Amino acid sequence: MRVRQMLDDGAIALEFLTHSTLAKMNTGASLDEILRTLEVPEHLLAKPYLRPKYDDPEFIVRGLWHLYAGWFDGNPAHLKPASGKDLGAEIVALTGGAEPLRARAEQLAQDGQTRRAAHRVEFPAAAQPGDQSIQRTLADVYACCAKAETSLIARAIYPIYRNEPESGLKY
Repeated sequence: MRVRQMLDDGAIALEFLTHSTLAKMNTGASLDEILRTLEVPEHLLAKPYLRPKYDDPEFIVRGLWHLYAGWFDGNPAHLKPASGKDLGAEIVALTGGAEPLRARAEQLAQDGQTRRAAHRVEFPAAAQPGDQSIQRTLADVYACCAKAETSLIARAIYPIYRNEPESGLKY
């Protein structure tokens, strides 16, 4: 009986994510809008066997988007995006250099705002891949990202992109 309940609860959660994602897609919502507004009912996520330990509802929503809508996320800037290096150089130029972005990323990570920190550190890392200070911050930020995650998938992926300072990123 307990196994049946666990399987039923898992199916209910997956059906909720599927139906809710498709309903929002049918209203014209972008992937970003769906990711920011869709919430799995707390009574389901409160169950120990449905907590996002291996997978994460966000990954499931992304998978559903790709299944039903393809690779384009609805943001026209992502249709034919600039390279990471070009975008990083532009953002670095607009902010007056790489150091303010690096410092802000470090502060955001320390404050627990790891998603924002990851974006901030990627710009100077792309623009100046040989800068050891930026590479150290990059490694620290992704260590914070991994530590903050409950999903084993995310915890496994962040360290892959957390280069050691002496290796530098390949952009």
